[in-house]
Amino acid sequence: MRCEKEALKTPERCEQMRKVNPKYILRNYLAQQAIDKAEQGDFSLVHTLDEVLKTPYDEQPRYDYLAKLPPEWGKRMAISCSS
Repeated sequence: MRCEKEALKTPERCEQMRKVNPKYILRNYLAQQAIDKAEQGDFSLVHTLDEVLKTPYDEQPRYDYLAKLPPEWGKRMAISCSS
């Protein structure tokens, strides 16, 4: 396994990975939820995403729910790049 060949120990490797891989990313399902709320006049999620994504590498425990994997319905979203 590659992990066994690595010179760095797991905690050090994890720290290096965190520096180059953002914890928070704009997932399609989050964007869609923000759009749906905004269409109803509630821009709270738009503002939250804007704030969180300004520092996507930082730990922001209050917003950990935004770093989770998509729910099942979010995995099946059909996205068009023509829009």
